[in-house]
Amino acid sequence: MRIFLLFLFFLATPALAETQVRADLDGDGALERYELTHDYKNTVTLRIWEKDKLVAEAPDLVWKGGLAGQDPELALASNGSVQVISQNEGCCRNRWRHVLTLAYRQGAIRVAGVTYTWRDTLDLEAFGTCDVNLLTGKGFARRGNGPEKWFRVEGGAPQVTEWAIDTPLPKGCEVQ
Repeated sequence: MRIFLLFLFFLATPALAETQVRADLDGDGALERYELTHDYKNTVTLRIWEKDKLVAEAPDLVWKGGLAGQDPELALASNGSVQVISQNEGCCRNRWRHVLTLAYRQGAIRVAGVTYTWRDTLDLEAFGTCDVNLLTGKGFARRGNGPEKWFRVEGGAPQVTEWAIDTPLPKGCEVQ
């Protein structure tokens, strides 16, 4: 009976925080809390809290798979930026990692950078990367051991609330 009640509790529990970090991106001296939650539909929402107040919410920001190695996570970059990482490192032939780097600019939390890496577990020659700084508009892509192909993108760094799981990689990232 206890197991059944515990099962019902978990079914009734709303989205639980998957991971969280604290950072002071807005520079006001107080740490904001960044947390990922999922709704059991393979999408993840980022919530940003100041003290106990929700200040921003980015629904359906990244993908969450159902297997080990497919969970999104948050990290702090060496410069203090927050990174939202989605990935498929645990299943099938095509593995990838997608990192959104967040920074505070122009009064908002923005997607300042996008990094995408991929590899084919059966073809060791098939791998690539793309890294774009949306603040400067500069990026590069590389396929395999080939040269870096530099490019520029327009549009600037969108607010994190404007980014969604179906936002395409910036033009120039056609590395696969």
